[in-house]
Amino acid sequence: MNAIVKFFKKLFNLLFRKKQKTSTSSKQETKSPQEQIKTYRKKNLMTPTELKFFYAIKQSLPAQYILQAQINLASIIERTDEHKYQNELYRNIDFAIFNNKYEPILLIEINDKTHNEKARIARDYKVKDICQAANLPLITFWTDYGVNQEYIQKRISEYCN
Repeated sequence: MNAIVKFFKKLFNLLFRKKQKTSTSSKQETKSPQEQIKTYRKKNLMTPTELKFFYAIKQSLPAQYILQAQINLASIIERTDEHKYQNELYRNIDFAIFNNKYEPILLIEINDKTHNEKARIARDYKVKDICQAANLPLITFWTDYGVNQEYIQKRISEYCN
């Protein structure tokens, strides 16, 4: 019960402060676009571990296949039922392998210890179910086992030969 009360107090404070800032915003100077941009910075597309797997997967692929990193499911899977919302498709998969017509052939997830957390497990099951329903194979490599080129090649060759 205490948590609920704290939540609503925080929510009320946020809403109240927002209204207060809005009402006094005409008195305050507006930040220039350059000042606002300073709160952002670029980051790498892949972690160092994902990059190691990327090169190992790329080395395992026959020349006619294309490997792409950080693919959003909504860009390769569409919902076909009557529901118009596709929120569950706005999840990224670590890697996708395409044929030369950019048709998806195989999806790959790289899982570290964070995938043992309750929220990540639920997310991973959802992704697995979506891929299965779309008839799109999904394989997982666990970072605990390291980057084993022979094993990676064996797993990928089941789908890309």
